[in-house]
Amino acid sequence: MVLDHPHVGTVVEEHCLLPLDRHGEAATLLRLQAQTVGKSFESYFTKDTKRALPIDAAALVQAIRPDLILGALMRMEQVLKAADAGHVIWPLRAPHVLISFLPWPPIWALPAR
Repeated sequence: MVLDHPHVGTVVEEHCLLPLDRHGEAATLLRLQAQTVGKSFESYFTKDTKRALPIDAAALVQAIRPDLILGALMRMEQVLKAADAGHVIWPLRAPHVLISFLPWPPIWALPAR
């Protein structure tokens, strides 16, 4: 069964799935948590229980050419300056272009509570 994290709250409210952390092996869950990207693992927690495991992650990252940019651009002003110099390629396919301009983290990406 595949369950996307925005639906975890509905699953809990409608009592569709048992909590994994109460019925799975704790050591296995800890190992899986250590192997996930960012907060992917935490995004499936709600009401203090684990309801699903991440199978992918929408991990927005920067790809940097060190001959053009010395390090990660941490502020939008830095991105715009690098873009003016011709050193930025922006993704223009959905959903990437939309995600680029939303506040971070976007409200819909936060774990259901």
